Amino acid sequence: MVTNVSQINEVIDANIEEKVRAMGRQVKARDAYSLRGETHAAGMLEHLNVVLANKGVKVKRVIITSVVLNPEVANSMQETTIFQFKNTLERKKFSYEQRILNDQEEELKAKQIKEEERKDENEKATLQ
Repeated sequence: MVTNVSQINEVIDANIEEKVRAMGRQVKARDAYSLRGETHAAGMLEHLNVVLANKGVKVKRVIITSVVLNPEVANSMQETTIFQFKNTLERKKFSYEQRILNDQEEELKAKQIKEEERKDENEKATLQ
């Protein structure tokens, strides 16, 4: 049993940092923000209970509440997201413009067909 609270706090903090570093090496930057919550914290809970068992400490719950990335990594991810968004927006805009053009062509064809039908009917009427 541990009697020195500051010592146990240091042990807990050091083990959390160790496990977080290990998790950080296993996760791609774009997936880092999905680590929040209890699901991914199960490994942390297990790790802390193994390490702290001989100190008489049992951890009941662990939750990851915040993920903070290095500013360079976060900015890079943001730039990539912005680029992908702009790319998607351009494709949708192009698709929309093409659809407008196709609709205009269809409308023009329909008008021409109607015009031809009227001419045919007028010719039939004059022949009879």
